[in-house]
Amino acid sequence: MLAVEYTPFYFPAGVIFGGALVAYFALCERQRDLIKLGLLMAACAACFPAAIFAGLRAMFFLHAHGASQDTQAPLLSFGIAGGTGTFLVVLTALSLFGSRYGVRYVLVCSLFGALGGAVLGVLGGMAHQRSVSGADLKLTDSILIWQPGTALILGLMLKVQRPLEHSSGNP
Repeated sequence: MLAVEYTPFYFPAGVIFGGALVAYFALCERQRDLIKLGLLMAACAACFPAAIFAGLRAMFFLHAHGASQDTQAPLLSFGIAGGTGTFLVVLTALSLFGSRYGVRYVLVCSLFGALGGAVLGVLGGMAHQRSVSGADLKLTDSILIWQPGTALILGLMLKVQRPLEHSSGNP
């Protein structure tokens, strides 16, 4: 059975990541709506437990259907976790601070962001994967890859929509 090392680092990691994004939106984007900033902080704090839950559920599903720890099942689980977390962050940030183009646009951007997050999750999984069967998985390596990568994905998603807004005459 695959053991996951539990540390109280996961939740604060989401709060720290959320704090960095809130600081960016408050200082650089001059967002002053405290409710929106608080919602972004809450979503970032919740994305880590949600991602871990999704990754563990995927791992249990894969093991129940015959996948062993020697296969790519752990990396797939990290990919699902990374995609889940990135989807939640991008969806929340674009909904609050981004697109004026509607729900469909935000969902499409969030799904593309989730694909990038899945790649980041796999890279994070590869960074800490051990060759010993039954290894304890330390998610801190994945977090250090996932956080800056997700921030980059979010920045790219915001950048993609802003030329559209400027070209359409919106300030």
